[in-house]
Amino acid sequence: QELRNYSRTIPLRVDRDWPLEVLHEDTALLVVNKPAGVKMHPSHRFEGGSMLNRVFGHVLPPHVHELAHDVEPPARIVHRLDEDTSGVLLLVKNRALLDLFLGAFRSNRITKSYLALVSAAVGSDGERRLRSSTWHHVNEPIGRARDHPMKRVADAALLDAKEAVTSFRALRTVALDGGDGGGGSGEKSDCSANRIAALVEARPRQGRTHQIRVHLAHAGL
Repeated sequence: QELRNYSRTIPLRVDRDWPLEVLHEDTALLVVNKPAGVKMHPSHRFEGGSMLNRVFGHVLPPHVHELAHDVEPPARIVHRLDEDTSGVLLLVKNRALLDLFLGAFRSNRITKSYLALVSAAVGSDGERRLRSSTWHHVNEPIGRARDHPMKRVADAALLDAKEAVTSFRALRTVALDGGDGGGGSGEKSDCSANRIAALVEARPRQGRTHQIRVHLAHAGL
């Protein structure tokens, strides 16, 4: 615990060696595009490359190369994206706005929409869901797997399971041998592929770690 407390006093690296795609910026907000494979926060404060390091490098003056632990950060992340996920990231420059936006996310006044590629075995429940163009809903708490603390699973019996709801629908389906799966119209392809792939839109109501992956897997995808 002493080592952890000490590590928090290490200045945070300000990074300008990595690209940052800015989608919108004004005096109160910063909206950036997070690439897949980039962490939200560095594993250690002396490391760089994370979104937080890059944002500070963009917002702070050029002569500032690190941020002390007791200094107010120039921008605060409102929501998080998994390391392997790309997408729009919202930050606030005004601390007074933080609670406002956090409340908007928690009350679902802000809708989060993601695109994902999935597959399902032909004849499975997953395929039947993908063949339909309607919205499907997974309402299953998510927690840490008993045999692997870093893995998340949908299991209401887990002691640390938290409420999680995800809605999804298929936008396009394709047989994995190259045949057209019907585009979510409900019509089956004439090909004899063993699996189909689909582009789906997913809307998680919460922001649990790996929520979309866990819930789509729970739905047989």
